[in-house]
Amino acid sequence: MPAMTACCFGNLVSRDKKRRERKEKGRSKNLGNELNLLANLAPPWCGDKQCFNTAEMVNFTSALATIIRAGDPKGRPITSGFAAPRPQAWHQEHCNLTDPHCDYWGLDTEEQFREMLAAEHQGMEVIEFSFFFFWNNLSCKI
Repeated sequence: MPAMTACCFGNLVSRDKKRRERKEKGRSKNLGNELNLLANLAPPWCGDKQCFNTAEMVNFTSALATIIRAGDPKGRPITSGFAAPRPQAWHQEHCNLTDPHCDYWGLDTEEQFREMLAAEHQGMEVIEFSFFFFWNNLSCKI
């Protein structure tokens, strides 16, 4: 299983299990509740080191999707359950927090937003996400 930090894995599994148990039969499978919002975050969000990266998250969700597909004779589609990528998701994936030449907290362009949206949903049949509007300067430059 891909590396996941203890800060979210236990809560994710128990919360997602309860959520799936409440879902109606015959509907799509939704994996994680906004897990992508933790990817690449700097300390202190996941302790004293940076949270898991996008590749580790995709390995985890792909492995989980494989297990679900193996036990689902109806072949229902699987969605990630992610939120829209953070406005800085691309920068946080590609920039080091301490690099003065790459803005870790920089806002992504539309192209970078699309790249992260596709990267985060590898292995899913459906791209479906929660989108929240923030009335401040954290909106994506699109």
